[in-house]
Amino acid sequence: METVAEILTDSFARIRSQGIVIGTSTSEEAEFLGISAGHLSRLRNEKVPLTDDVINKIVNAFAKGDSKRGDLLRERLMRAKMVVHSRVNREKLSTAPSLFSQYSIEQISVFFKRISVSGSFLAVDYRDLPQSRKGGRYPKLALKAAEAVKNGLSFALFQPFGSAEELQKKEESLRRKFGADPEAKSFLDAYHYLYDLAMGVREVYRYMKEESEKDGPCKGSIVLYEAIRIKDSVKVAPSLTACGIQSRLFYADYSDSIRHYREVYEWVVAHPDDDFFIQRGEASINLAAVRAQFSPIFNYWEANEHKLPVGEEITKAYEKFFSPFGQETERDIRWRDWSRK
Repeated sequence: METVAEILTDSFARIRSQGIVIGTSTSEEAEFLGISAGHLSRLRNEKVPLTDDVINKIVNAFAKGDSKRGDLLRERLMRAKMVVHSRVNREKLSTAPSLFSQYSIEQISVFFKRISVSGSFLAVDYRDLPQSRKGGRYPKLALKAAEAVKNGLSFALFQPFGSAEELQKKEESLRRKFGADPEAKSFLDAYHYLYDLAMGVREVYRYMKEESEKDGPCKGSIVLYEAIRIKDSVKVAPSLTACGIQSRLFYADYSDSIRHYREVYEWVVAHPDDDFFIQRGEASINLAAVRAQFSPIFNYWEANEHKLPVGEEITKAYEKFFSPFGQETERDIRWRDWSRK
């Protein structure tokens, strides 16, 4: 089985043989790939897992639009990723300090078990790349979510940056107008990242939905809501200056035989290879303010026998629960459901 180091050595040799000049130092090679020199060194020494984000950067750097070559390189990297990820995880389990055990990403499994009942609501605000895709770092956590939906959880995924289509249009428009301007690169990279994020959230949504329905109808439901901004009667992507890229936020509303719970958690992907699941307290975050981010979806769910709104039901939800603050304006940012038939 090829190692990451071997794949990188082979790829750099091939591209240099084509006349492309790249320095041979770690920092120069890392700059070509779009990652830090330290991270490149750790990848070669198999000290960190190979993430989907880094795989995308490597493929984009070496393939340069050649889809066939890119697919072959991605396949090689995915095989290497599985081996590295397995070994790194084993090492982490044997050396991880107990201090972080209560914040382990594995706590999400326990969390989903608690909310795996009818009448429970979970909203997840995706402001970074999802990690539980089928080919991601934690696919089994998507299966835990699907199991909770089967058992009655209403799971609402919120992607606040706009549709993938609008984000792609924005990137292409900027590239046509300002592609030659070096100052435009950061904006182009940002919109490309948001496009990848939007597609990633759709992917993890499809995965969880398919798994939740694999054995027939389920007690709960799962819906993906994407933000839409209306400007001069035209749908556009939200502004970068207000996009708020950060970690994923979980808002849970559920009950057990003892009490009713409203909780906020944060899934933090730390550099370079650690993930944490942390409960947020009201000393630092206001639960009502977090819940308001998901209006009027949560309001509709609460008032309509735990049904997540779709289609025209969302319009009715805005009319009933968002007035007077939700009166239509040309600059409203609203939620709309996205589904794949």
